[in-house]
Amino acid sequence: MIYSAPIRTLAGCDGRYPTLEEESACMAYAASLPARLRVADLISQKEAEIVRYAIDHLKRHYPRFAPQHDRAWEKASRDMTLHLRYAVQAMVVDDLEMPKDKLYVWITTIVRGTGHTPQIMRDGIGAMVEACQRLLPADAMAIAEPYLHRMVHDLSDFPEPMKPAVD
Repeated sequence: MIYSAPIRTLAGCDGRYPTLEEESACMAYAASLPARLRVADLISQKEAEIVRYAIDHLKRHYPRFAPQHDRAWEKASRDMTLHLRYAVQAMVVDDLEMPKDKLYVWITTIVRGTGHTPQIMRDGIGAMVEACQRLLPADAMAIAEPYLHRMVHDLSDFPEPMKPAVD
């Protein structure tokens, strides 16, 4: 799969010249790239704080999670960091589907298999979005928001387990 917006557009031109509309789409993406990279840099600088905020949120709302799972918060922190990085990569390449294709389907298969609920995923991943809203300037959040909200959706879009791992 091709995830970069201009490469995807130009791949559609195989054997022909780009149309004016295709040229415009590539130019619009190119013009937006400096802002996207600036937001990626801001999020990378705040990444530890964003993830810590989400972990603290989960600790308050799911106090029984850690006793029920080996190295629970360490693994949750590792996974949330990865989720956030993929959302940011999607923002940079302007492809909402990329994280789902590359990571989120695989992760949701694992969390389903371990009995996690969609709600704990919504709560944890949603807390990262809340942290971004608190820590990023409004213009940066406006660029990142669709990709962050998609992360919440994609990582919590699975059926309830028959027996939840955390109650």
